[in-house]
Amino acid sequence: MIHRVSMQNSSPFVTTLAALVALGIGGCGRSSAAGPDAGVHRDDTREVAVAAAEPAPFPRTALLQGTLDADHAVTLSAQLDGTLTAVRGELGDRVRRGALLAQIDTTDARTRVAQAEVELATARADLARYTGLDPVEAVSQQAIATAHARVESATAAVALARNSVAHARVVAPWDAAVQRRLVERGAFVRTGTALFDLVSTGPLRLGLEVPELYFPDVREGTTVRLIPGQGGEPSFEAQVTRVAPAINAATRTFRIEATVDPHDGALRAGMFVVAVVSLGMSDDAVRVPRGAVFSVLGHDQVVRMVDGKAVPTEVELLGDHDGFAFVRNLAAGAVVVTRGGGLLAPGTSIRVGPAPGASPARGAAR
Repeated sequence: MIHRVSMQNSSPFVTTLAALVALGIGGCGRSSAAGPDAGVHRDDTREVAVAAAEPAPFPRTALLQGTLDADHAVTLSAQLDGTLTAVRGELGDRVRRGALLAQIDTTDARTRVAQAEVELATARADLARYTGLDPVEAVSQQAIATAHARVESATAAVALARNSVAHARVVAPWDAAVQRRLVERGAFVRTGTALFDLVSTGPLRLGLEVPELYFPDVREGTTVRLIPGQGGEPSFEAQVTRVAPAINAATRTFRIEATVDPHDGALRAGMFVVAVVSLGMSDDAVRVPRGAVFSVLGHDQVVRMVDGKAVPTEVELLGDHDGFAFVRNLAAGAVVVTRGGGLLAPGTSIRVGPAPGASPARGAAR
């Protein structure tokens, strides 16, 4: 049962008046020789409302913040010098794997292919001539080795030139959306010029830094509830897919990653989310009235009533619901002050005050 708190200190005037009234009442029928303080009794005991802590298993969670990332992101660059003869893809466009995004003019590249093929044909002819000569007209082994080297070099040049022609087509490496288009049709680009930023359109990835304290409680498959933006509904569920094998010694945290379904665009890369990571049930939790828990220098506390004395006790606040706080490090059955505990100094004498709405006892003075 929760009892009402009577916590307010009387003003000096009220205190003095009460003492005088008590003195007048107490002095009736007594000898004046007893002195002015006769019958006055000082009682510094504070009246408080209390409640007993009740067992209440509670789901433990860690509240973290993070940003959703695309599972894949890439900047497509030119791999050939030349003029862009076609550019396809605008901001936000979705493209399929292999779709053409840009075409670079291949005139110069094809010319280099033709030149390399002529060099290769010449080198092969020279090698055939050297190796086909009669012994009388045979050339030195050094000349034959040189001819072989020319053939190999010319073959590589042809392959490189043909590869350049193939690179004139810039295509999407996987299903993606255009994040940024960086060039226009007709522009001359060189090898390495950035053309497009692409992001994947499939599952998203969420990376979180989790305090070291929770390392034993988080594993692959752990549920994470995601709340987009600054809170509210709807929320979405995901599962942890990767857990770092070690703690970061500098931050005392470890990294986890979760794979997140985009839910038809409700979640997007770059979006800020609040992540509620499930840590399992806390079977040693108890519940007390929410007003019983207060904070001192960032530490949650309650005040227990022990042998009529106020005993501040640090607890771990797990959460609150329907006017109750769920805490750990407090024994079931412990009697706690339900309101104003933060105003009580350690060791203050306390007693249970009258219950809220209680009527005066029969025979009480009116």
